Amino acid sequence: MKPESVAIRKHEYGLSDTTLFILWRTAVKTKWGNKCAICGGYGPSETHHIIKRRYKLLRFDWQNGLPVHAGECHERANLEAPRLIPEWQYKYLCKRQRIIFKQYLLSEGITENEWRQRVKEELKEVINGNNWEP
Repeated sequence: MKPESVAIRKHEYGLSDTTLFILWRTAVKTKWGNKCAICGGYGPSETHHIIKRRYKLLRFDWQNGLPVHAGECHERANLEAPRLIPEWQYKYLCKRQRIIFKQYLLSEGITENEWRQRVKEELKEVINGNNWEP
């Protein structure tokens, strides 16, 4: 009898990129009142990263996002994003952008899954209307 193959998971259940992106989008839209950050209109919107998502610490940071309509609003967000948020918030994002993810985990004494759990809990706090601030 052959042993059953077991899928090896990179992250614990509920901590995948997909799950965190869904929560991130919801948190960003919640903080902006479900309005487009560019035109202020309601309706279907995308969620745009202010600082590119390749920076892991900022990938799921709700402060690093803007809800925008597709098309013109999204194009404008690429140019205007830093001016749409408070200066302190932009400085916070720029500072976090310079932190190397593995060094962050070491300095905090946590694993990547523990970091993902923290991010998930923070995003849920924002979605539930708790005015969480960094």
